[in-house]
Amino acid sequence: MKFLIFTLLLSLPSTSFSSDSSEEVIRSFQVSKQNQNLPKIARDFEIVKRNKKGFVVYVLKEEVPKFLKLATHAVLLEKDINSALKNNKTLLAGYKDFSQVQKIIKDYQTDFPALAKFVPYGKSKKGQPLFALKISDNVQREENERKIMLTAATHGDELITVEVLMALTKKLLYGYAKNPRFKEIIDNSEIYIIPVVNPDGFTRRSRYAGRYDPNRQYPWPARPNAGGKVPSINAIMKFYEKINFSGSIDFHASGKMVMFPWGYTRDNIRAAEYKIFNDLTKAMSTQNNYQYGAISRVIYVAKGSSADYYYWKNNGLALGVELASQKVPSASKIPRIVKEAEEMTWTFLEHFL
Repeated sequence: MKFLIFTLLLSLPSTSFSSDSSEEVIRSFQVSKQNQNLPKIARDFEIVKRNKKGFVVYVLKEEVPKFLKLATHAVLLEKDINSALKNNKTLLAGYKDFSQVQKIIKDYQTDFPALAKFVPYGKSKKGQPLFALKISDNVQREENERKIMLTAATHGDELITVEVLMALTKKLLYGYAKNPRFKEIIDNSEIYIIPVVNPDGFTRRSRYAGRYDPNRQYPWPARPNAGGKVPSINAIMKFYEKINFSGSIDFHASGKMVMFPWGYTRDNIRAAEYKIFNDLTKAMSTQNNYQYGAISRVIYVAKGSSADYYYWKNNGLALGVELASQKVPSASKIPRIVKEAEEMTWTFLEHFL
């Protein structure tokens, strides 16, 4: 009976940060840039950062033996990358949980009925709602305007991305009546804000969704049938194609980088489009000095990313942005990181006017 009750409790959807993080333990390793198995490591594991010594790689605990066969001399950095999230409640002070995010987004629809509309687009594997906030001057109508998508928390442990995107959303809405720049953006485009792409991970303070990396679950040109194992990613792909977006930013953390396709190969995209991407990301990085360039060259080859998929399927101007230097910096640092992201984001949105 106790086991049955426990199982039933686990099956209930969570509406806030859950203390049950047994779903996954992820370890981080330093791998030398001289390792000849790097292409195989990139294929099977998540390379998250390039540094002077080589690369930082995330590995699920149960896959460590497989990983060490490819990286015999890898150095263990952390036994559990999210141990602080699981054990340090003080760290979470100042961060919103999923129920708070939902309430704020719905309140925007009430407070700004002419500008903001709550748009549900599906359910996660665990039954969590998937939703966007549409922002436009005639929000109830679909106008002949460019459509842009801004997303956060594809990785559920990157809490700073949610805070930044929510803050930028607030600035747009509250600034519409008094800031000509924001008014022009909202009057001439349709912006869809998705503050939590991966609620199953976000509510559990876990990076992945059902042990799958959400940002390796998108198909790419060489593997058009790849992925399909994470319902929240399946749903956002359908949503992207339905709305027919012209551009997108998928906010991640950390590393201070603005990146564009390709990620799955070191080959460059078409020359004319490469120039557009490169010029735009350079402009976005002018004030915050973020590193910019193709994903595969700024970090390493990463197959199955959102940026590759959105560019490939829709010829969208799709970017991946790595914010800040930590996934969950202390709350006192949030305003500075928001400021760091502001001009970069406004520059991106103005590109479509």
